This record gives sequence, structure tokens and C-alpha cells, in this order.
Amino acid sequence: MASLSPDRVTTGARTEVLTPITLGFLAGLLWLAWQAIRLPILTLLVMFEPIVNFALSALALLIALTAFFWKLATSKLYFPFWTIVAVSLACVLLLALYHALIRILSGNAPRI
Repeated sequence: MASLSPDRVTTGARTEVLTPITLGFLAGLLWLAWQAIRLPILTLLVMFEPIVNFALSALALLIALTAFFWKLATSKLYFPFWTIVAVSLACVLLLALYHALIRILSGNAPRI
């Protein structure tokens, strides 16, 4: 029969002790693994940020201007104006998500 206490698990003749030192060591290993994953990804995101920022902003503006141009220039009824405007807004949302990911990985995310 197993008896449980806050820091000790006894199973028959075997006793496992989970001390605060062991838990702290495991927490440190987990933190170290997170840093090993987080920092290279953050480095790449920050390096490509100017390129992604320019590309997505320019693409959103170009798509929106094209949609308005074709809306005013053509009399066809089946022109997908709102679909093209939605694609332009999707580029802006993608840029916002990119910046949010950088903030999360850099540790500057707002605390709730």
C-alpha cells in the first residue's frame, strides 16, 4: 500500500524523496531547455523583422490599392472586391501576429 506525504512517496520497501533541491534542479533544466529553444527562434525572427515588415506592409498596401483600382475601373459585377480587401487585411493581421510572437519570445508580453 502506498502512503503519500507532501515530500515523500513510499511504495512497499522503496522510498522516493522529492526534495526541494530535486524540484529546483528539474525546474532549472526545464528553464534551460526553454532558453535553448526560445533564443535561436527569437534571433531569426528579429533578424528577418525588417524584411517581413516591409514585405507584408507593401503587399497589404498594393493589394488594397489594386482592389480599389479594379473596383473603380471595371464595370463587371463579379469582381471579388471584398475578398481582395480581406486578403489585404490578412497581411496586416499576419504582421501583427509576427510582432506579437516576437514580444512573447522576448519576454515583453503584457501580463494579465
